Amino acid sequence: MAKSPARGPAWMHTLFGLFDRPPLYQFVAIAIWTGLAWGAGRLLLGHLNRRFRLDGGVLPVAPFFVSVTTLFALFLGFLAADIWAEKRRASDAAYAERAALERFVTLSGPEVLDAADALAAAERYRRRVIEQEWGAARNGAADPETEAALRAMWSAAARLTGDASAVPASGHLFVALEGLSGARSDRLSIGAAHGGSTAWYSVLALWVFSFAALAVVHLDRPAAGRLAMTVFALATSVAFFFLILHDSPYGGGVRIDPSLLAELPVPPTD
Repeated sequence: MAKSPARGPAWMHTLFGLFDRPPLYQFVAIAIWTGLAWGAGRLLLGHLNRRFRLDGGVLPVAPFFVSVTTLFALFLGFLAADIWAEKRRASDAAYAERAALERFVTLSGPEVLDAADALAAAERYRRRVIEQEWGAARNGAADPETEAALRAMWSAAARLTGDASAVPASGHLFVALEGLSGARSDRLSIGAAHGGSTAWYSVLALWVFSFAALAVVHLDRPAAGRLAMTVFALATSVAFFFLILHDSPYGGGVRIDPSLLAELPVPPTD
């Protein structure tokens, strides 16, 4: 159930744009989904009950619905595991980027190399990541000015290798930059890949089929069927709400924000 690296067609973004919305919007969307699914299940239950009154032989074996609900639970578990894994990757990338940038700033600072151009480039990189890549684009696309700042950091490190006294420390700058570039690439790949998954479609389809299965096994007892569907609807709505809160690592209700970079002190360059 891994997510596709492609972001998918426009209609997919229209549907799953709710993952980047505030929690109240997400809650309302789930309530609408649940109401529609429950209503469809109730209509099917009423139709089946009328058929049962005409022909009692259409009553299925009670455990039949387990085959459908088990499949739904299995896909829901895969989806949840995928969301948590992506959130973990995003968190690890954020901490790695903070650590690499902090190492670069420390080495470039006045107590080590005293490289004002490297510090200025690092500050531009930090500011553009916070404002543009992480803020406006939600890590869905690379920012050209951030790329330029990163190139300036590489150029400053390369310049310092020409200074014999700075060679040992400048070697550590390259290591820090490699870590920074790798963490940034991970962050952008996670942000760009989000929204292109078909896992949610599979889960929602099986969710609707689960309502149908509950209606089928209760066609001789419509009141009990309505109660069962109500309990199922409430339970799955809670699960969906918490999954949607976490689904978008950089734009959901529970998101990873750039506070790690915002809190990083960069020494002044003048």
